[in-house]
Amino acid sequence: MTIDGGQPENPLVPGNTNEVYGGDILDALFAKLMRYDPDTAEPEEHIAESIETDDDQTFTITIRDDWSFHDGTDLEARHFVDAWNYSAYGPNGFVNNYWFEDIEGYEDLNPEDEDAEPETDEMSGLELIDDHTFEVTLDEPFADWPFQLGYTVYSPLPDSFYDDPEAFGSEPVGNGPYEFSSWTDNEEITVDRWDDFPGDEPGQVESIQWRMYDNQDTAYQDLISGNLDIMTRLTPAALAGDVYQDDLEDRYIDQESGLTYSATITTEADGYDDPTFRQALSMAVDRDELAEQIFNDGQEAADGWATGAAVGYQDDACGEYCTYDPDRANELLDEAEDGGFEVPEEVDFYFNDDAEHREWVEAVVTNWNQVFEGRLEANAVPVPTFGEFRENINNREYDGILRTGWQMDYPHLENFLSPLFVTGAASNDGDYSNEEFDELVAEAKQSSDEDEANELYQEAERVLAEDMPTIPIFAGRTISGYSDRMDNMEVNPFGVPVYERLTVQ
Repeated sequence: MTIDGGQPENPLVPGNTNEVYGGDILDALFAKLMRYDPDTAEPEEHIAESIETDDDQTFTITIRDDWSFHDGTDLEARHFVDAWNYSAYGPNGFVNNYWFEDIEGYEDLNPEDEDAEPETDEMSGLELIDDHTFEVTLDEPFADWPFQLGYTVYSPLPDSFYDDPEAFGSEPVGNGPYEFSSWTDNEEITVDRWDDFPGDEPGQVESIQWRMYDNQDTAYQDLISGNLDIMTRLTPAALAGDVYQDDLEDRYIDQESGLTYSATITTEADGYDDPTFRQALSMAVDRDELAEQIFNDGQEAADGWATGAAVGYQDDACGEYCTYDPDRANELLDEAEDGGFEVPEEVDFYFNDDAEHREWVEAVVTNWNQVFEGRLEANAVPVPTFGEFRENINNREYDGILRTGWQMDYPHLENFLSPLFVTGAASNDGDYSNEEFDELVAEAKQSSDEDEANELYQEAERVLAEDMPTIPIFAGRTISGYSDRMDNMEVNPFGVPVYERLTVQ
């Protein structure tokens, strides 16, 4: 079966992939200690036979003894320990390095002086007990730490990875329901069913091919003509006027998901470093109108930085600042100027033009130009491909506003906060930093009381409303379409097809 996709930003290595195109494929190739129930997103043990702790700081993990990699290597506890150490080792430069910062000894692999060579390449908080047991000690108690062990970065790596990491990224060897088959840059990636998969839900279809499209309208035309089996997220043009319902009849799924659309602001750049100005921009966006006109209510107006699919979600976290109010937006602009802020003459909103973003980005820009007419000029600035866009973001080549999105890694409010807004986090594209926010998140992680922890996370989210480092735009729905070849089609709360359950006629 075929599914729409795009060129991954990096080679297919779990510790160095934090975007959707690569992450979706890795989820088919790798099984983790935990998995998230495809129906509820609740975490459940997968490769882990047990995860035990007495103090929420030291965790003893025992894995199953019947698992192997696609190359036949028996899976052992050391394959997790070695992979985590390699991903956390600063000189390797992995984008997901920060996921291991809670483990004792992480700082030894990542000296404050970036030019300094670490004195060790192993975290002291990882200890092998035997072939199927290892112990993880965190710097501080973190009761919800096991919650995240179903995320891609915690995948094990086989011995062959270390022989040639670069080659591995082009032809990865995993341990999931599907094994790697082929990759043609900017064209396709194909995986085949692994018949020896020991998990409870092995793959059903013989192979899955992700086809890379420069234009999503082309993907949609392939879908309705039967040349594409699954389109994960339908285009705004298809959603408008319920076109997709006429084209696909009942071959679509519409459900809440852990996906957000946002506008991230480079908070340290001149012209964008005033929170009142950023609040003004947010209040000048008519989210309800955009959701209705562009997505035919296929997306929901965001009222915060998370979605209802996350544990700890709170209504109206953004407060008044996610409400469309042109008069108040101009008052905020006045307040910023009265405080000595110089409003930029031009505001640039950058986006990748190889996915379904142009229409809504241009609509946001139109809102700004209408609300602030004569006071600033907003521009939608397309970047040809996602790969180029992400490379430029990582190299900090933009000053202004960035089209961003977040597909939750695991269903908890913490995952919508820490990776995106904690100082120095790898996905903190706008370089936001707030000491109060960081302290609230840190305190929440240490709390063993779930209600108390969630209250602290929610308080941290409300700090974002005062600073507005990212403007929430849409949240929470995935509408996927599929061809008449599909016999069973399911989408999980992450907005991704449940690969192992897909079947074709």
